[in-house]
Amino acid sequence: MLILTRTASEAIMVGGDLRVSVSKVRGDLATFTVEPDASLPYHSDLTIGETLKVAANTSLTVLGIRGRQVRIGVDAPKSVTVDREEVHLRKESERRARNRLANRRPIVRRFMERFTAAVMG
Repeated sequence: MLILTRTASEAIMVGGDLRVSVSKVRGDLATFTVEPDASLPYHSDLTIGETLKVAANTSLTVLGIRGRQVRIGVDAPKSVTVDREEVHLRKESERRARNRLANRRPIVRRFMERFTAAVMG
C-alpha cells in the first residue's frame, strides 16, 4: 500500500489517466472527485477507515484526516502507476521533451553529415 497525503484541491493520478482529487475536507469527512478519462466526474464522501474503489484493481482508503490534510492509502498492483498529480505532470513534460529531442536527432545528424562532407570534400 502506497500512502500519500493530499490537501483540498490536490490530486493523485492512477494509471496515468484517472485523476482522483480531494475536493474538500470538513472535520472527519473528505470529499473525493474521481475523473475517469473521457467520462463525467463523480464525487464520493469518505470518513476515516472507508475505502473507495476507483478502478477494477485499485482502491483508496482514508487513513486519517488532520486539519485540511487527508492521509490516503492506495492499494494497486505494481503494474499500475500511482503519482501525485504534480509528479505525473513533471514526468509527462519530461517525456514530451525527450520525444521532441528524439525527433530532432535525425535532422542534426543529417546536417552534420552534410557539413562534414562539405568541409572534407
